[in-house]
Amino acid sequence: MDEAGPSSRGRRRRRELVNNDDEATTDRRRSANSASTKKKSDTGKNSGKRGSKKSSDVNNVKKRTVSSIKAAPKRKDNLVQCLNNSLLRDGSSDQQLGKLKRQLLAREVLGFTLPTLPMPEFKESARVTCLQWHPTRPNLLAVGSKNGEIVLWNAWDTKKTAYTPPTGSGSAVAAIKFHPDNATQVYTATLLSKVMLQNFEGGEPQVFWDTESERVWFTALDILHERNMLLAADNMGCVYAFNTTGELMWPQPVRFHKGKVKYMEFVGKGSDLLITASVDHTVRFWDVRKLGGMKDFLIELPHAQGVNSAFVSPSDRSSLLTTDQKNELRVYRGPAWQHPLIIPHPHRQFQHLTPIQASWHPMENLIVVGRYPDKNFSANDTVRGIDLFDGITGDSLGKVQGSLNIPGICSLAAFSCTGEILATGTGFHSKILQAVVEE
Repeated sequence: MDEAGPSSRGRRRRRELVNNDDEATTDRRRSANSASTKKKSDTGKNSGKRGSKKSSDVNNVKKRTVSSIKAAPKRKDNLVQCLNNSLLRDGSSDQQLGKLKRQLLAREVLGFTLPTLPMPEFKESARVTCLQWHPTRPNLLAVGSKNGEIVLWNAWDTKKTAYTPPTGSGSAVAAIKFHPDNATQVYTATLLSKVMLQNFEGGEPQVFWDTESERVWFTALDILHERNMLLAADNMGCVYAFNTTGELMWPQPVRFHKGKVKYMEFVGKGSDLLITASVDHTVRFWDVRKLGGMKDFLIELPHAQGVNSAFVSPSDRSSLLTTDQKNELRVYRGPAWQHPLIIPHPHRQFQHLTPIQASWHPMENLIVVGRYPDKNFSANDTVRGIDLFDGITGDSLGKVQGSLNIPGICSLAAFSCTGEILATGTGFHSKILQAVVEE
């Protein structure tokens, strides 16, 4: 009895504690449920106010975020390389964007001035007859003279200027093209009756062809790297073909024109389409794979005068700019190449003046050309310099500011491959124009 009694009382005591715990737990749950119900009710009453406040906070955050984003800093240099990437977000048409890009670019070009850096000069004074920028290196410019000398000018380090020796009176450099793999070598067509590969590091030039005639000399040249083909044209209208090591590719020269070929250019990278311009008043298109004679041209563009040059636009490869020998610039557009845009402009031919050539800007259809004032063209036409035209509309956009400080007539004007530098040949000197560099 004594042992059972305490044990029984212990069991009853444990049952009471368990029951009390259950009641306490139940009370706590009831309190929690009641509080939860009240909280939900309060939440329902204030949901509109809280939602409104939350929305307001979000808007404030967004506004603060937008106002805290700073506009991209303006580029102080190389604007021309930014234009194609900066105007495509507002849904404007291609025509509107193109016009805006030309306007912005024109504003920059018109502001080009003469820098203080040393200009390319010949060791032996002679008239500038040819300008050629390297196609991929915007710092390298080759300038040819009437005495056969060539200067290789480095815009990034003018102390690295290199030269080929002059070859004498009457050996003017008519055309220059850089070697595709070696920037210190150039192919040249000269009035010395030779096509040569010349080296700025010294050594004798490699002569590809010599007509050995005082009546036949070379006047134009271009290279098709993908075909390893070099074409050179002479004053009789004939074209010669070589590979880039100097071996003849055609057994005989082919007659392309009745008169002197003034300019020739392959249309685009890897293209078999060739364009030639001649004093016989024509510009012609040729397929170099299908040549047999003068009548094998694909298209002929007749002009009223002889033609000094016919440049394909680097920006679209479907516009052709021709410069005649009197007062017309023409812009033809492919694929029809008909109904040209005619831009009246005075640049008449003169015996002791390097023939004037208009050229394209590499990024947009803008045209630069030196002016030879002519009172027969306009009674008030007295200002020289370099004119800038819109190549789409033909509108005159003004004169390049720095060119007004250049004495003489700017016969040649050519942009570097990036459009950041404009080189010009005027008389016995070559000049460089570029945008003002902001400090």
